[in-house]
Amino acid sequence: MKTTFRHCLLVNYAMDPSVLSRSLPRGLTPDTVDTADGPRAFLSVVVADLEAMRPGFLPRALGSDFTQVVYRAIVRAPTGERGVYFVRSDADDVVMSIAGNVFSNFNFHLADCVWSGRDELRDTAARVLDAAEGTEQRPELERRKWLITPQLQHDGARSSSSSTGSAGFMLEPRRSSAADEAAPDPAGVRLSLDLASASLTMPASSAFRGKDVREAQRYFVELYAALASWPEHDHWSAVRIDRTTWQVVSLEPALAQVDFMERSGHFEPGEAVLDSCFYVHALDYHWHAVDRQPFVADAPTDGLTTFFYDGACPVCIREMSH
Repeated sequence: MKTTFRHCLLVNYAMDPSVLSRSLPRGLTPDTVDTADGPRAFLSVVVADLEAMRPGFLPRALGSDFTQVVYRAIVRAPTGERGVYFVRSDADDVVMSIAGNVFSNFNFHLADCVWSGRDELRDTAARVLDAAEGTEQRPELERRKWLITPQLQHDGARSSSSSTGSAGFMLEPRRSSAADEAAPDPAGVRLSLDLASASLTMPASSAFRGKDVREAQRYFVELYAALASWPEHDHWSAVRIDRTTWQVVSLEPALAQVDFMERSGHFEPGEAVLDSCFYVHALDYHWHAVDRQPFVADAPTDGLTTFFYDGACPVCIREMSH
């Protein structure tokens, strides 16, 4: 699959690793960062304005434009490879929602999405990045890509809009039946972003406080595999990506209300805390074929088999006697 991310927000949440573990399937474990408060796991709510989503063999003109919101946990595979696991996805396109649920385990739900101030957000980020480009205070970091990809050209003409305004995003789940109305997990999103807060330094609320935004980008963004687990088929899988280089700007939300992170079956109030928010634009993405790997059972260390039973199970008693 191929697409272009015209606009993309990452709203990053920190939590205790045990909290995130509840939402992960077999074989996937939280990837953590050591902080003054102990190890922390992270989940990013990715709000993306997508253009020309299509199978890789189709021309761009036949792609679909839509908005997608994914809740992607930062995890490790059974091999130790870092990647992301999609706990939930929302999209405002019926066809893409159906196709996503048929061909992936991204857990798509249909929703209505509204953006405001996208162009102002893009132009503010471009000005902040242009001002820092090539300065001694901000030398270029080594760029890492899974594969070589073509770079998108930035539009040389910048809008004259002020960077002191705001931008926003709103999502409301689309209710089409009584079953949908009774859905246990709320998924409304309300974001308001202060453009004057655009910065290349991480805010005080972040586990990466005071550091160059690219140091945090290495952790939150340099992830090149979408991981999934299929316990019923005794395997896990990875879909690896090829993409253009991210140029991230940090933003401090004036409002970040994400119902799923605050009061759902996955997260109780106060368990997930807002860490940071990123914005990036103009990204080409290419998802590759699924790579399936079997689960490998741990080998016994002493050559013996251990049985655990409560003393009353007839099946276990027969096994122990055997």
